[in-house]
Amino acid sequence: LVAVDVEGYSVAEAAALLGVPEGTIKSRCARGRQRLKERLDYLRDPGNRR
Repeated sequence: LVAVDVEGYSVAEAAALLGVPEGTIKSRCARGRQRLKERLDYLRDPGNRR
């Protein structure tokens, strides 16, 4: 997630860098984005704190 979304690497570049298939990068990024959304969504609606 950091390599793709923060550092700006393409999926192919991140896959080569980490030595994993591109599909692995795509699925890890999707899961990571979802987890971040779940944990940070309260920032959109401060009245909805956990």
